[in-house]
Amino acid sequence: MIQQEQQGCAEIVAQLNQQLQEDSVSRRFTIYPARACPKGSSGQSPVDLVVVTDTSSSMQDEVAALSDAAEAAIKAARQNCPSDLRVAWFGIERTAAGKFTQTYRHYLHGLGVADEQIKNKPSPDGTVDDEDGAAAIVDLASHFDWRPGAARLIFYLGDEKLEGEYPQNWAGQDAVVTAVTVARKQQVKVYTYAGTDIDDDSKTKYKLVARKTKGQIFQAPAENIGGFEAVLEKIICTGTPQECASAQAPELRPCFELRWGNGPKDQIETEDVENIFVVASNPYTNVVLKDLVVTLLLRPKNQASVAALPDGTPAVEVTPAGPICFGDLSPCQAGDSGEIAREVVLVSRGTKAGAYTLALKACYSAEFILQSDDEFSMELVKS
Repeated sequence: MIQQEQQGCAEIVAQLNQQLQEDSVSRRFTIYPARACPKGSSGQSPVDLVVVTDTSSSMQDEVAALSDAAEAAIKAARQNCPSDLRVAWFGIERTAAGKFTQTYRHYLHGLGVADEQIKNKPSPDGTVDDEDGAAAIVDLASHFDWRPGAARLIFYLGDEKLEGEYPQNWAGQDAVVTAVTVARKQQVKVYTYAGTDIDDDSKTKYKLVARKTKGQIFQAPAENIGGFEAVLEKIICTGTPQECASAQAPELRPCFELRWGNGPKDQIETEDVENIFVVASNPYTNVVLKDLVVTLLLRPKNQASVAALPDGTPAVEVTPAGPICFGDLSPCQAGDSGEIAREVVLVSRGTKAGAYTLALKACYSAEFILQSDDEFSMELVKS
């Protein structure tokens, strides 16, 4: 709607500028908007990271290395991508070195999750499957106590098939599909680490789970990817939601003045009709303030609205209130103010005396006038 108004105004801008500028009078003062525009949020987003590992003997070296790197990685991540971070460390069915002092089954029991609700089932002889990564992803995505509004991240480390080695509770492809489906439903990003000597088929499935949940796969040896400190920091940083923020543009405003009356002592009375000129100018020498549109709102100071007369007419009003089109404000030049005036009428009909506020909302764009100087060196040789 405003764009259409601007296009309509453009056709008569030149005529208005000439006519109203000649009528503008000497009484003046400057009004600026009451506050600056917001510059973006600086709050920290909550991030929940669950690290879960295959705790078989072949993973012990990597599990220990990950634990050793944890503190430095988290410290770096807090500095480079600040967040309200919570990290939980779990073995699948057995504990391991360093931070992996608890199984996720034990943790879920503490949340009131029964064994019947946990996907990873012991075999009839009581043997536990501590390599069933797909089941671990399903269980944690479904039952971990994710904080409201937190980014949900799972980092799974293993060097065996995602459906485990013994017993194979479900078919391999079904395991991957189920893990992806549940993680996506719960809005969990899954990051995977394919350990040493993992077979190509399993590596492909690790990659698929990560890619389908918008996570990432990391592959052994850890040294080739910067070590576990770099891996953890990357997971935390890429999983941290990006907040909206405003670009740090310079604050460029037109100047506004009001002019009215037949002399410097003319006042606006409670029964009055005044022709008021809203005058805009550009204080910058290298900027064009383009397509300026203004809206006005008159009200008693510290009150939301003007009182109405018995017939519903406002006791005091400004007409037109807007949108009022000014067109483009040219750059400031010595001896030429470049002012543009627009006329409004203020009518007061027995309103109460007191302080009033005329709020002015302006919409415009800024276009810089830039110059550059370049020099080329060249040599002329004798003919």
